[in-house]
Amino acid sequence: MKWLLLFVATAVLFACCQGCSQGYEQVGDNCLAFHLGSAYNWTEADDVCSKMYGGILASVKSASDLRAIYEYINTYGLTDSFWLGGSDLAAEGDWVWLADGSRVSKATPFWALANGLFGDHDVLAAMLERRKHPYSAPRPTDALLQRSMGLH
Repeated sequence: MKWLLLFVATAVLFACCQGCSQGYEQVGDNCLAFHLGSAYNWTEADDVCSKMYGGILASVKSASDLRAIYEYINTYGLTDSFWLGGSDLAAEGDWVWLADGSRVSKATPFWALANGLFGDHDVLAAMLERRKHPYSAPRPTDALLQRSMGLH
């Protein structure tokens, strides 16, 4: 029991000192919140992130970012798929991150087209089950929020 309390205290202290806002956790180099149990389309998820939680849909700019997210998901046994903050809604084929307007890299991490899956051709999602069942993955309904460190 003493070790559990020490672990929890250390985890709280680590999260505190790294500068993530309450409700967000440091995952890799980012402060993220996995918004579970929602039933949002991408536009609704984006709106809820900013208006209710002061965040944005997450950007995944490197393979290490993606790895940290999937390690977190596997560690905590999350099974949902999550909307991310990349889209080409402004200009077809011009994929950008909502966070800063930077281009979504066509190098690593590699992105796959859903081939018409869900009808959402203009937005990005982290599809957990697609690796196993490429044509029967559940539609993402949950949001992966991101907030800058130090914003409280």
